[in-house]
Amino acid sequence: MDDARSGLRSGQEVWATEANGEPIQIAWEWTEIQPDVVALFDPMNILCNVALIDGEGHTLARSKRMLHLNNVVHQLGWRECLDEPRSPPRFSLSAWAP
Repeated sequence: MDDARSGLRSGQEVWATEANGEPIQIAWEWTEIQPDVVALFDPMNILCNVALIDGEGHTLARSKRMLHLNNVVHQLGWRECLDEPRSPPRFSLSAWAP
């Protein structure tokens, strides 16, 4: 999404994969803070459908969970994907046909 006033972009990312046949998803919002410089909109608001546990099998506290999820997000190549030329979303009406 482009901010018409500033010309800066913002958006949401959702990355997904499977492990042992189970879906894993992670999602976050990002914003362009100056042209071609993007950052997480809220580093403490990363969504993930996987429970993170410590070595003793206990669920991580929210702060530690966010630290690990931030590390994951920063290791993904999502910023490079934003550099690709933008094109309008494509929808296929046949996908909606009964």
